[in-house]
Amino acid sequence: MEDQVGPELGFGWAVGDAYVGSSTSSTASIVLLKVAWGGKSLAVDFRPPSSGGTTGPYYKSFIGNIKVTMTTLGHIFPKEATDRKVILSGFAWHQGWNDGCNKTMAEEYETNLANLIRDVRKDLNTPDLPFAIAGTGMLGYEKDPGSSKPHEEDGYFRREDIVKAELKVATYPEFKGTVTSVDTRPFARKAFPSSPSDQNYHWMRNAESYWLIGQSLGNAMTSLVNQREQQQASTLATTTDQPSTAPPLMGWRSWNQYGANITQEIMQHIMTGMVDRSRDNTSLCDLGYCDVGLDDNWQACKSPHAAEGMNYHNATGYPIVNTSTFPSLKDMVDYAHSLNLTAAFYGNNCICADHCRNETECDMQTRADVESFIDWGFDTWKLDGCGGEISLELFDKYIKELSPNKKIIVENCHWGLSEQKLKQRHATTSSTNYSDTLIPFDGECPFDFFRSTGDIGLSYGSVLGELNSVEQFRNVSRPGCWAYPDMLMVGIRRKEDGIIGLTKAETRTHFGSWAIVSSPLLLGHDVYDEEVNDHIWDIISNKEAIAVNQIYAGDSGGVYETSTETVCLDNCEEMLPPLPDISRQSRRELEQSLVIKQKQPQMIPSYKYLSKPLGGKVAVLLINSKQEEATLEVVFADVPGLPSCESYKVRDIWAQGLHSSNVTDSWSTIVGGHDCAFITVKCA
Repeated sequence: MEDQVGPELGFGWAVGDAYVGSSTSSTASIVLLKVAWGGKSLAVDFRPPSSGGTTGPYYKSFIGNIKVTMTTLGHIFPKEATDRKVILSGFAWHQGWNDGCNKTMAEEYETNLANLIRDVRKDLNTPDLPFAIAGTGMLGYEKDPGSSKPHEEDGYFRREDIVKAELKVATYPEFKGTVTSVDTRPFARKAFPSSPSDQNYHWMRNAESYWLIGQSLGNAMTSLVNQREQQQASTLATTTDQPSTAPPLMGWRSWNQYGANITQEIMQHIMTGMVDRSRDNTSLCDLGYCDVGLDDNWQACKSPHAAEGMNYHNATGYPIVNTSTFPSLKDMVDYAHSLNLTAAFYGNNCICADHCRNETECDMQTRADVESFIDWGFDTWKLDGCGGEISLELFDKYIKELSPNKKIIVENCHWGLSEQKLKQRHATTSSTNYSDTLIPFDGECPFDFFRSTGDIGLSYGSVLGELNSVEQFRNVSRPGCWAYPDMLMVGIRRKEDGIIGLTKAETRTHFGSWAIVSSPLLLGHDVYDEEVNDHIWDIISNKEAIAVNQIYAGDSGGVYETSTETVCLDNCEEMLPPLPDISRQSRRELEQSLVIKQKQPQMIPSYKYLSKPLGGKVAVLLINSKQEEATLEVVFADVPGLPSCESYKVRDIWAQGLHSSNVTDSWSTIVGGHDCAFITVKCA
């Protein structure tokens, strides 16, 4: 309610006072994230996973809300968030009344609360997160007057048991120094007229009670945080145990438009264009596209200084740069940094690939490449799958060893293949120390985002094929480990005739689908080409579409419905007819030559619906792959993560405005061929 406040006022005041004038006050800002739903129990609504049974929907919601806010604080507080790391410093809990309404729920409260602490720490990847509990003491110390019920059925005694459970959990040996509980019974006040109401479950809405609860809870929290500071010898310390909150990377790469015809001069020209504000007084970097990357052909192929059997690595493993096209990579990086851009490099190159031949040689070259990368000052590194340096774990080891104080963003460009499968492709690489798992399903990735399939082509069919590849990784794509179907083809001109390869409608579908599956958004067009900019600007500058991409609420997004009807896209005339007179092997080879080697899918669903939860609302993308327009319908009950409501609000992302309000069961719209509708839906 806009005209009321709870314990958060006293809590915020206490925490704020604790850090005013402290060593952190000049550089740190404190943000309180409040999640509150009335009438909810820990036994059912907030039930933690470790308690067994059905995990509470509100447990999932508040974990999702925390993750969303951690990843979007830069958008909410752009000034305060500049060049700062977001740290989750503590968790406060004040709940319990509804568990006292039921004997069974009251009896298991202690177990559920202990599990809540463990599960919150696990799901937020913060093993020692300070946890302060404010007890459910609104009835004070006196039994409800007039109660004649037996002890086990008496509401007062059941809630007294919950207070005792809240105090006891803080004494568990495993929680020593990281969990504390505040006895709030002294803060209870008499009902109306001494207080604004007689709602004991709301502390009689007494401002003094709320203030005292919040103040005590805030003091307890700062005490825990200070203890952790002393233990870790750092201010509000963050460690590698903190969850990655980095959203999908946004930037530009050279390959799709320039290919091998790239030079330092072109790169620096593009960098200048990335910060140009001549269109709508907004630069690409203002929108978030700030990571500018070189993609292959910086190396001196067949260098006379290369080691025997190598193309561009010398005898000590160091890479040899083609200084005729890249006079100084360090100067190029310094120029990017002068524009407040980050600079991306490219390794394990495909053009004149070098194949290290044994573990010793691969180790030597990998370390030398990392040393060179760091000396030049690059920030991001695309590691391709063409050469012999395919161990991402080895790169990760040397990056952490040689750059301990600077985070390096790494792209795994292994086309959705594990290192073991890449090794099988590279017969000249004899090392056996490779993983057969593309990415870990939990824990830390040795990279920040990873390609889910092969290279994208400049056609609508290829875009849809690349999009299909990320679905298998939906359950592992997350902050610090994003699935990535390849660089964007928006605004890229065809090599053969110079025509922009994707129509306006196809560009919307391409960009919207990359956004809703949380893919890194890496442009590649000529940023000075005004015809291209006119074609794509309103799409790539759409802040609501970008926000869908950058938010993470526990699900990276993906397909939830496809049609059974199919349409044919590219090369339809080459589809294999029935040939009963050829052998199975011959038919298989022919199928491979006609279908598999073409990067475009042949038959695809005529429509496809994707969704992504955003915390409080859900984004939905409706793709029409027919050549002609079609009416597409969203049935709200089918949308994952969308709660059941009496009515809904639908917002059109492309139009950046409210499309419909008070919609009940479904919403439909006409979508053009190869186009899409992009909306957000929430309860009205």
